Amino acid sequence: MNDPAPALTTPEPPGPDLTPPPAPLPPPPPLPPYKLYDRKSVVLATFLGSPLAGGWLMALNYRRLGDRRTFWTCLILSLVGTAALIAVGAILPDKTPSLPFAIAGIIAMAAIAKLQAPQIDEHTRLRGGQLASRWKAAGIGALFFVLIAVIILGVVILADPPLSKVAFGGGEEVYYKDQATKADAQRLGEFLQKAGFFSGKSPKTVMLSKDASGTTVSFVVSDSAARDPAVVEAFNKLRLQLQASSLDDQITFRFCDPNLKLLRQIP
Repeated sequence: MNDPAPALTTPEPPGPDLTPPPAPLPPPPPLPPYKLYDRKSVVLATFLGSPLAGGWLMALNYRRLGDRRTFWTCLILSLVGTAALIAVGAILPDKTPSLPFAIAGIIAMAAIAKLQAPQIDEHTRLRGGQLASRWKAAGIGALFFVLIAVIILGVVILADPPLSKVAFGGGEEVYYKDQATKADAQRLGEFLQKAGFFSGKSPKTVMLSKDASGTTVSFVVSDSAARDPAVVEAFNKLRLQLQASSLDDQITFRFCDPNLKLLRQIP
């Protein structure tokens, strides 16, 4: 005997989906309205315009990030560091190479610029910000170079104003400074002409200075001449003759190189 067929049932329609819709994603953060200078830009500006230029770019980054206090700290330290390098270069002997100090300044700024690496990375990768142009960094470096050169030139001129001179023809000239007068320089030049030192055949430079301690006459000579005993003896005789001519009874002769660096003094 056959089993009865199972009764067919109609499935009930699904009920309404009560799952809440997903929350809308928050809008992306706005792009930063400013650009930052990366480490390579800082190094480039330092190479062209001193650590002060590189420090200025780093200080700008801090200011654009809203860190005003670190902005001033960075700027002051850069200024002090640059001034220290200039001061060291000024007191070193003329023959000391300056390139190692320049390289040291660049290396130091490259290391210091790494301090901003986290902020630069967040600015570019997480927030989609842009980097400032390296051409602009180079221009700022060049501008700082010109500015520092003008300041140094002004200090040199104020500290050591241009010297006055009396020319005697043929490139022979007597410069004078301190308490020495044009009349003193004229008289010294005439004495040197009579003594045969000023012959009109080749350029010669003499410096005359006077102060409370006496009169100093400096001659630009070569290193070999300054070490030659015969030359030293001849100039000492010339010095005694000049003292006897009543220009001054306390006269010192100095041998100097073209930069007026002292090579020898008589007596």
